[in-house]
Amino acid sequence: MRAMKRIVPSLIATAVLLMGGAGFAAAASPGDEPPRPLAGRALDNVEALARLLGYVRFFHPSDGVAGMTPADWDALAMAGVQRVEGARNPRELAAALDDLFAEIAPGVVVFPLTPPGPPPGAPPTGGGLRWLAWKHRGIDLDSPQGGSYRSERVEIGRVPANASASVYQDLDVERLRGHRVRLSAALRRTAAAGSTANLTLLVYTFSGEGFQDWSQPIPAGGWGRVELDVAVPADAYYMYLSLDLYGEGKLTFDDVRATADGVDVTDHLLNPGFEEVVPGLPPRGWLLDAVPFAADYRLRPVSGGTAGRWAGELSGPHVQPLPLPLHKNLGGGVSVMVPLTLPADAQGTLPRGSQTPVHPVPDKPAGFVPTGNDRTTRLAGVVVGWNVFQHFYPYFDVVPADWPGALTRALTAAATNPDEAAYVRTLRRFLVELQDGHSRVEHPNVTLPVRFAFIWDRIEGQLVITSVEAGATHGMAVGDRVLQVDGRPVEAALAELESLIPGATPQWRKFVALRELAAGRPGGSATLTVQPRSGGPVRTVVVPYSVPTGGSIGMPGSGSPEEPRPDKIAEVRPGIFYVDLSRIDDFDFYDAVEDLAAADGVVFDLRGYPWFLSTVFLSHLIERPVTSDWFNIPIVTRPDRQDWTWRVIHWILPPEAPRLTGRIAFLVDGRAISYAESVMAIVEAEHLGVIVGGPTAGTNGNINPFPVAGGYVLRWTGMQVRKPDGSPHHGVGIRPNIPVERTLAGLLAGRDEVLERGIAAVSQP
Repeated sequence: MRAMKRIVPSLIATAVLLMGGAGFAAAASPGDEPPRPLAGRALDNVEALARLLGYVRFFHPSDGVAGMTPADWDALAMAGVQRVEGARNPRELAAALDDLFAEIAPGVVVFPLTPPGPPPGAPPTGGGLRWLAWKHRGIDLDSPQGGSYRSERVEIGRVPANASASVYQDLDVERLRGHRVRLSAALRRTAAAGSTANLTLLVYTFSGEGFQDWSQPIPAGGWGRVELDVAVPADAYYMYLSLDLYGEGKLTFDDVRATADGVDVTDHLLNPGFEEVVPGLPPRGWLLDAVPFAADYRLRPVSGGTAGRWAGELSGPHVQPLPLPLHKNLGGGVSVMVPLTLPADAQGTLPRGSQTPVHPVPDKPAGFVPTGNDRTTRLAGVVVGWNVFQHFYPYFDVVPADWPGALTRALTAAATNPDEAAYVRTLRRFLVELQDGHSRVEHPNVTLPVRFAFIWDRIEGQLVITSVEAGATHGMAVGDRVLQVDGRPVEAALAELESLIPGATPQWRKFVALRELAAGRPGGSATLTVQPRSGGPVRTVVVPYSVPTGGSIGMPGSGSPEEPRPDKIAEVRPGIFYVDLSRIDDFDFYDAVEDLAAADGVVFDLRGYPWFLSTVFLSHLIERPVTSDWFNIPIVTRPDRQDWTWRVIHWILPPEAPRLTGRIAFLVDGRAISYAESVMAIVEAEHLGVIVGGPTAGTNGNINPFPVAGGYVLRWTGMQVRKPDGSPHHGVGIRPNIPVERTLAGLLAGRDEVLERGIAAVSQP
């Protein structure tokens, strides 16, 4: 996913050298604990620590927990590993865990046996106290790229003060600008005392105060129509219609209508009749915003509309009951009781605890710097990382992962990793179990910044050179087959790399593995065994890593598999245009839009990533407003992915002139991921063109990276994306209507067979 304003985290490629540990600190430092096995009682103890740390970090609402930083949690995990691993029995383990969390999480109790049953009812309210609990929208991990996500302690058990919500729909400003517009809706409101509601139109303009708004009150009672009559300014550039509810109540709405200078333009609104219902998701085209963060308003389709079967319903704020304490078996013969809500007065949460809680720190010498060469650091990284995914990864419903087993496997491997390079491989295998194409391990010692001065691809089961940098002196030629890399058969080298690459589909893992196999460190080289294209004898070539990778997967010049392409915008046949979406920006598109609109056919190439382009080009392909994928952020208030609700977002794209009316084709393959797939989902759902090539990567949604001990950053997808029809996107992606693969014969002839098939598709009468 990427917002339409082109705010996008870059896809920075990472790799690990499979042979040796070049780039990693090999020598042990003072305080580094050497590797040794973790098994039996000790493994049970560390796994119990891992489970408890997540329950406390993300769900215990004490001031002590809220005041901790990610670095504090890393230190606590390291200290916890040292304190609990040696516990000889459940009683010692319970005592060690109790002591570890006593300062920051008062009220958490660990039992050596099954804890007593839950109390007979929820905690009492009143007495001037507020009751606080955690509410997570996704999970806020202090990432600069995590702006979609938020975590706060909120008051529960009563309606938040000054709560309000708006349900809104973007309108087609191009069609309504400068006209006399009448907007109306059938509305029914059930109100609590003191609540109010309005139908509002807000218009942003290039002059004056920057915006204007018009509003009509919505009376309480049965169905009735509320109307707005507005002269839309001629310099309007954005406008939306909203239904605003202040306080408690229920607002049902249907049969939205619009005229412009008396002409009915209702059909140019998005789903005005609410009949496009996707089970479990809100009415298409309508978005919900609510304040404050604690306010729980809900938007859903309901039966009983006035103009069809369905209507929309906004209701809330719903009062969240005070949950009972969490009782969980942690393993290792111990259980825990964790309060999920705590009383608070003006001075903070109760029980008060220390004014300055002491955060546990590991027993290490002064100046110790955690790295993957230290066993304690490695185990702590797994403990912290496992919990984030355990409670917040949104794709375990479609990914058949054994996540409890993943904890055991990662801890066992990390305990015996001999050095930092081996630990990075453990972390990578750990992330592989998520089957998430956005996942990877980031660290200064992991990134390989340079590559060979050529690009290769796997075609018909062979690793073949597909392009060579100008001026390269290694003697490689397009069509040469690479048989071995540093003495290893390429099949084995690629298979090992793919085993370390997280991905929802094999095409994404293949793409990344090809790029990583060609990357290295400045000054380094690889010995390749090559079968020349000419058919001469096999030869050995020493090839240096000499060309910058470009930093990002799919970025031009990054070393991604490439094929010969025309100029980024070119008339490839009379009346047939080619547009490379990975190389153009909005200005390039606008410069060419008149020619494209007059063309008989246009081939859009999305075998890569539209780095510089917004979704505006899609607006020139549509006749009416359309929506994107559903971008669903989980609302999390309980651990272990229980009782999730969702904040649902999607883009609304209005049509823009001139419209491209010729035949359209899109070229895609496994290089298209994330925002590229957001684009293609709209193409697929709205049948905007024929899709040619191979399936896309099958991973979308904003990433949410976070650090773990040792300076490593783990990346993952923190948002669930579903296709416009509500079906899963993850692991599915966008599939072509016309499957086409590269061939050796085509490569040797200098052809781009996928492009040729796209041109043929738009050239047919």
